[in-house]
Amino acid sequence: MLPTISTPTYSEVLPSGLKVKFRPFLVKENKILLTLKDAELPELSTTIKELVDMCTFEKLDVDNMAHFDVAYLFLKIRSKSIGETVQARITCSCGEKIDTEYNIEDLKVRKVEGHSNKIMLDSDTGIVMKYPSLGVAIELINEPDKNIAPECIEYIVNGDELIRPEDVSKQELIDWIDNLSVEQYAMIENFFVQSPTIVQEIDVECGACGNEIHTEITSLYNFFF
Repeated sequence: MLPTISTPTYSEVLPSGLKVKFRPFLVKENKILLTLKDAELPELSTTIKELVDMCTFEKLDVDNMAHFDVAYLFLKIRSKSIGETVQARITCSCGEKIDTEYNIEDLKVRKVEGHSNKIMLDSDTGIVMKYPSLGVAIELINEPDKNIAPECIEYIVNGDELIRPEDVSKQELIDWIDNLSVEQYAMIENFFVQSPTIVQEIDVECGACGNEIHTEITSLYNFFF
């Protein structure tokens, strides 16, 4: 009988504050990872969630986790699996393309002070929001104008009544949002704008023109590739 090889386990606190345990990718999972570069966006979302689920011992509800939690955890798993260094290419204003690298362990989580998922639309009615899942966030790469508000309402409070999205039809919810005032809808949009963001800062000098470049990676797609 072949020997069983133990796999190290790590702990990490996610941007939402949730503490999780995970293991690195196994060889078979790393092979899947290598195929992601050619994957379509829906497949990218599904595969990343599956990999994260396996590496966290299937103890998380990955489908409903905030996209920034999944992305942050995926990058941390990658760091412990195949190395902390990621290659990147930066384009200078002069047109020069600069090959550089960054360390995943230097990732920062940017949060807005006072940000809340509770929004009071008037004195009686409020909404409790939830952050977009990874699948929804990746959809926005292809459809940046898509209205994701109906998918991100946890529940609506109207006086003493609590209304959950599953209590009404999707069309009723869309119509209800469409009938909000511009000012009220702006409060919902502000929730998404102020959501926690994973940021990787890169500083590099252009060898062609000598320009000092400071750039930030925040796009989910750029993080994965």
